Amino acid sequence: MGFKLVVADVVVVPMKFTLKDGGTARRFDYILQCRRLTSTEWYDGVRDDAGRLQDAKIKALMTDVTIGWKGQTLVADDSTGEPADFCAEALDVMYQTPGVIDMAVENYLKECAAKVKN
Repeated sequence: MGFKLVVADVVVVPMKFTLKDGGTARRFDYILQCRRLTSTEWYDGVRDDAGRLQDAKIKALMTDVTIGWKGQTLVADDSTGEPADFCAEALDVMYQTPGVIDMAVENYLKECAAKVKN
C-alpha cells in the first residue's frame, strides 16, 4: 500500500519587494511556481557531505524546483523589452539579483510548511 500527501505538488510562492531604480524604489509583485519537496529532499539537496549548507547548492536546488512564474516584470526580454517568458536563462538573471534568491528560498519554505491554526 502506498501513501501520498493530499496537497498539490506545486507550491505558489509570492514575491513582493522593491528595488532601487535610479533614485526611485520600484515595486515588484509576482508569483513563482515551484515543485513541492519533502523536508528530507530539501535538506539533502542544500547540504554538503559534512552537513553544511552550501550557497551554490541552495541556488541550484531553488533553480531546479522553480517551474514557472506569473506576473513577473523583473526580467525583460532584451529584444522586445517585454517581461520575459519563463526559461532557465531568465530565471538565472532573476536569481542573480541581490536578495531575490534569499527571498525566494524563505518564501518557498514558508509556503511549504504547515502553519499552526487555533
